[in-house]
Amino acid sequence: MAQLGEHPRARELLKRAARGFGAHEELARARCVVAEAEVALAMRDFAGSPRALAAAAATLEAHADTANALQAWLITARRLLLLGRLDEAAAALAQLDARGLPPALRAVAELTAAELALRSLRVGEARMALARACGG
Repeated sequence: MAQLGEHPRARELLKRAARGFGAHEELARARCVVAEAEVALAMRDFAGSPRALAAAAATLEAHADTANALQAWLITARRLLLLGRLDEAAAALAQLDARGLPPALRAVAELTAAELALRSLRVGEARMALARACGG
């Protein structure tokens, strides 16, 4: 639904799915929280609590779901960047090990780094991040 631009409907379905998982399915619930946070970011809805996303990331890490945990931390960094909290975004991004990211997430991480560098007027760093995002 989100890929079709139906963000409100996607969010509603993700919330319903998260509620439908029982107490023994915390990994599935955490994945729903991360997906919902991605949709909220696309909608530029920053009202949600970053604590829920951090808790989901911790749950994913505890269950060795590294890719989804990294996605959660990347969403956190992108959210901070969009809010103009550049120092916090830089700190969040610095905690990510881009080498461990799947190619699509690595590209998003590098594009986030490029935007952060541009907003901080570090053009050379932005160029390098863009090159890395392209696989170079």
